[in-house]
Amino acid sequence: ILEFIDRNGSVNVNKIYSNLKIEQSVTSQHLSILRLTGVITTEKVGKFVFCNINYPCLERVEIAVNRFLGKA
Repeated sequence: ILEFIDRNGSVNVNKIYSNLKIEQSVTSQHLSILRLTGVITTEKVGKFVFCNINYPCLERVEIAVNRFLGKA
C-alpha cells in the first residue's frame, strides 16, 4: 500500500483497493493503522478520501529500525 501511494502521490482510497486487488475492508483496516501511527495522512474531498505518505514520520521509523538493528 505504501509503495502504491508513493508511486501515485495523493491517492483515493478506492483506487488503492481496486488497483491492488485487496478487499475494501482489508484496505480500510490497513489504512486505519497507518493513519493512527502517523505514517499516512488523509484528506477528505467531498465524498472521497485521499491518502498521502508522511515522509518525516517514515524517516523517524527508519532511524529507529536502524538503531534497533545496530546500524545507526
